[in-house]
Amino acid sequence: MNLLPWLRKHRDRDLDEEIRTHLQMAVRDGRERGESAEDVSAQVRREFGNTTLIKEITREMWGWTAVERLLQDLRYTARVLRHNPGFAAVAVLSIALGIGVNSAIFSLIDAVLLKPLPVRHANQLVSVGDPTRSGALAVGAGRHDLFSYAFFERFRARQQVFTDIYASGRSEPLNVSLPNGLPVSTGANRLRGRFVSGNFFSLLGVSALAGRVFTEPEVRVAGSAPVLVIGYGLWQRTFAADPRVIGQTLLVNGSSFTVIGVVPPEFTGDVVGAPTDIWFPISMKAQANPGYGLLDNPEAMWLLMMGRLKPGISMRQAEASIQVLGHGLFEELYKAALPSDGLQELLRARIEVGSGSKGFSRVRHDLAAPLKILMGLVGLVLLISCANVANLQLARAAARAREMTLRLAVGAGRARLVRQLLTESFVISITGAALGLLLALWATQVFLRLVSASMQVGLYVHLDVTILSFTIATAIFAGLLFGLAPAIQATHVDLISTLKQSKSGESKAFARRFGKALIVSQIVFSLVLLVCAALFIRTLRNLEQVDVGYARNGLLLAELDFKAAGYQDNRVNQLVRTLLQNIQQLPGIESASVSENGLFSGTDSEGNNDIEGFVPHSIADKQNHYDRVGPNYFYTIGTRIVSGRGIGPQDTENAPAVAVINEKMAQFYFPHQDPLAVTFSIAMIRPGKIDWQFQLSALFATSSRII
Repeated sequence: MNLLPWLRKHRDRDLDEEIRTHLQMAVRDGRERGESAEDVSAQVRREFGNTTLIKEITREMWGWTAVERLLQDLRYTARVLRHNPGFAAVAVLSIALGIGVNSAIFSLIDAVLLKPLPVRHANQLVSVGDPTRSGALAVGAGRHDLFSYAFFERFRARQQVFTDIYASGRSEPLNVSLPNGLPVSTGANRLRGRFVSGNFFSLLGVSALAGRVFTEPEVRVAGSAPVLVIGYGLWQRTFAADPRVIGQTLLVNGSSFTVIGVVPPEFTGDVVGAPTDIWFPISMKAQANPGYGLLDNPEAMWLLMMGRLKPGISMRQAEASIQVLGHGLFEELYKAALPSDGLQELLRARIEVGSGSKGFSRVRHDLAAPLKILMGLVGLVLLISCANVANLQLARAAARAREMTLRLAVGAGRARLVRQLLTESFVISITGAALGLLLALWATQVFLRLVSASMQVGLYVHLDVTILSFTIATAIFAGLLFGLAPAIQATHVDLISTLKQSKSGESKAFARRFGKALIVSQIVFSLVLLVCAALFIRTLRNLEQVDVGYARNGLLLAELDFKAAGYQDNRVNQLVRTLLQNIQQLPGIESASVSENGLFSGTDSEGNNDIEGFVPHSIADKQNHYDRVGPNYFYTIGTRIVSGRGIGPQDTENAPAVAVINEKMAQFYFPHQDPLAVTFSIAMIRPGKIDWQFQLSALFATSSRII
């Protein structure tokens, strides 16, 4: 460990001895020529030059000098900053703020937009389907997004561009409990489950951290493999990472399943932003989600597909093959179920195909633009921080002018001083980056909690090589940005005038011009941030004042899954009536009602309508979103009825079917007639095709989309 200092001292002694010997020989030669000793000594030293500079040049040729000088600069920087704690604290905190917020937003951008799935050869994956849209037969915009299980089986058997392809689809609500009845939950959010084909884990190359994953042979037969694999997060939160969970039985919506494995923490599923808690074999759909007939219904569109390209197959070739095969299967499966015009529009629809390296993600679609805007804004914050520290550096340069002059006078090179001053800047930026990383970890979690409050976002964000590299690169950039110009200015001095205690006019002019530029840039960047903040606040105020069509206060929402609890058809209706009667008798309850999907939950049911006298120009004109609601629903949520009446207690399963529509639907379908005299039907596409006939009973005012 002490070899380098010893070698340095030994070489320094040799160098001093060599210089001394050279000077002595030159003096002896002069005296032999008859010159006086004093004159010869002075002349030799003038001809030889600056011995200190010669030593520095010689040391440069030895190697390891850069490391030694770096250590010297670091020690000197530590002394300088220790003697100027106020400057050091302000500079480090300013840079920590700028780098911290940049690292926080970049970590989110990396998790949402950049990071590939932690699977084997993610670049070979191709996605078939697009989760940024939801629903069945979503072809109104000329695209097809989800697929049935029958479509997947036939597509997999006939495709020729993938080594293999899997299917995955989200589960309906899950009620999971231990055999003793103790519920399994993730806190405020519901458990997220996905049904996947048996080749899901093998195709992705994901192995179990504990236990094993299920394989295709064991789950091929429907209902024969009541097994499941859980995520690392659920294992940690609920089971305290107990390895004895392997082999344990869980009750899922009343059916028994055996836990056979736990996946690694970095793998949260193929849907980014919605981490999966439980993976079920797709063949166990009927047992895990009883009452949802999706597996055997060829018209139930609920699956996404992902394949791994064969060697030598390009993305363009794969997409062309997928379109041809997919449209052939559409005609084969839906020719008898759809009218001719609907089938033709379906056949013209484009199947969504894209790179699957980053997985599926609705969050990517929703957050991409806001995150890019935030990245630009926090970039301005970093520039303001750098400008602030650069101004502080300029002020210190004026105070250190005499120090720099003395060091130049004794032979130090300007480049050497600039390098030493840049070392001070880099120490400040690296220290600020270290504090900024702590700030970034905290800010990222705060941002995720804020977003999750409305979007149920779950991202696996942690410190890794990518984020660390970005932070280091940002620190180096910031150090150069706020340190280079002040360093050059600090060494740009007039030796004579400065030694006479007066600063050079040229240096003053440089500092004045550069300082003014920094101040102007700070003002400009700050104004941009203030304007953006003001616009953001105004947008929030406008959103608060938007008429959403229901009461903002006094509403309490509760969610129950009757199907998962084993109730079906008339038993559900009777239970709902009993619950509503009991709830309305509670003190403080003015009114209570029920709806199938919840109040503006984003999960409205979808279907195609058939309205008397209306001629659709495309399938999009027939598509609608609807909800099934209970008595007094509109009164309970505070929505005004414009014409007719709302759903009442008399509208039971045995009474004539009635419906309530909004004004937008009335204007679109019935612009020149009274909608209350019209009968129409709805063909549900999911979970099964069921035709309902409705007589319009009312018209209510709302700013919501057509239902």
